Amino acid sequence: MYMCGILRCMSTDYTTRSSYSFRLPFGVAEVLESLASDLGLSKTQVVSEAIELLNRQHMDALIAQGFAEMAMENRADAQAAMPAAREVSDEW
Repeated sequence: MYMCGILRCMSTDYTTRSSYSFRLPFGVAEVLESLASDLGLSKTQVVSEAIELLNRQHMDALIAQGFAEMAMENRADAQAAMPAAREVSDEW
């Protein structure tokens, strides 16, 4: 099933399930009920899509952090190689 709007996530198969029980604060429960009603989805689908979205944001943040760390390492490697490069090329 493909979601629409802000909850657009990956295709999800809701036929395979694990059973969980949660206690939600009243405000969160009201939002869950409202989203399910407004989007024409089950509460399970809304929760599943929200978790997928949060996981995607978390993974994106980890990837961005990894790229930033790699960029710093690459800059340090390039700076360390500069003296050797100057020895073989007067143009630098």
